[in-house]
Amino acid sequence: MKKLTGFRILIVDDDPELRDLVADDFSMAGGTVDTADCGTGALEKVKKNKYDFIISDVRMPNGDGPFLAAEILKIPGHKPLFFLYSGYNDITKEETIALGIAQIFNKPFKASEMIDSIIVHLKSKLSA
Repeated sequence: MKKLTGFRILIVDDDPELRDLVADDFSMAGGTVDTADCGTGALEKVKKNKYDFIISDVRMPNGDGPFLAAEILKIPGHKPLFFLYSGYNDITKEETIALGIAQIFNKPFKASEMIDSIIVHLKSKLSA
């Protein structure tokens, strides 16, 4: 089932294999997927494109996930939902709220569970 048809997604990770794997999972679920290998590269894409949501690794060189979330908050207009994933999460609940992060997924994660959770967030945002 194509649960994400009509949604534009940005996947951000400095690990090319994981980035491509996550991007493939979200493409197979029907989403239109772009990728970036760091927070600064992702920020340039966000300034040029409208994304429904962004999924980013927490720790990366050249702009990590929290950096990206903070910079997106500074951009006027549309704010995509923002999700992080990490094998080691050192972000506090307060930082998560302040950065507008909808949810953090812990590695290892199942793409199907991640997609289902994101759909719940998307439905909630669309009905608000």
